[in-house]
Amino acid sequence: MPSILGKGSRAGRTGAGVVIAVLAEDQWPASEDLARWRRLTPSASWVHIGVRRADLGRVGGLVEEMSEERGVRPGQLVLFGAGEIGRAALELVAQGSLECAGILAIDVPCTPLPFHHLETEAVIRLVVHQESEEEPGLIVQLKHADVDERIIRLNQAGSTTPQATGSAAEAFLLELVATVGHRPRLRASK
Repeated sequence: MPSILGKGSRAGRTGAGVVIAVLAEDQWPASEDLARWRRLTPSASWVHIGVRRADLGRVGGLVEEMSEERGVRPGQLVLFGAGEIGRAALELVAQGSLECAGILAIDVPCTPLPFHHLETEAVIRLVVHQESEEEPGLIVQLKHADVDERIIRLNQAGSTTPQATGSAAEAFLLELVATVGHRPRLRASK
C-alpha cells in the first residue's frame, strides 16, 4: 500500500453532499495527505470501508452496505482506492456493477480490463506509475471508451515519489469533489 494510505485515525462524518469512501485495509488510513485533503474538502463527508486483500471480491457489496446504512446515493459517492483494492473498485465501476459519481484510483495494476464495453457514467481519475513510454493496456482502453477519464502517468524521471503521487491524487480529488458537488443530475440520482 502506498504511503499516502497509511494506518490509524477515525472515520469522517457523513451527510448530504459529496461522500468520499476510502477503500483500504481494515483500519482507517491516516496520512498527512488524507488529513490535508479532509481539511481541503470541508463540504465532503469521509468514510472508511475496510477491505482486506483476500476480500477483493466483496468490494461492491461493502460499498453498497455502507451506502445503504448511511443513506448515500450513487450520485454523491466518490470512491478512492489504491493498488489492488483500487483496481477492484475500478473494474466494478467500469462494468456498471457499482454505481458512483466518480472514482479516484492510484497505483492500480494497468493490465487491460477483462471486458471491452464500459458501462459507466462515473468520472474516472487515475494516477499510475509507468515503467516505459508505451501506454499500458488499461490506459489505452479507457482513452478509447466513451467515459469521462483523466489519467496522470508518473514515469521513472523522479516523479514516482510518494509526494508526486500525493500531489497528483490531491488535484484529482479536489476536482472530483467540486464536479460531483455541482452536478445536480448526479446528486439527485437514485
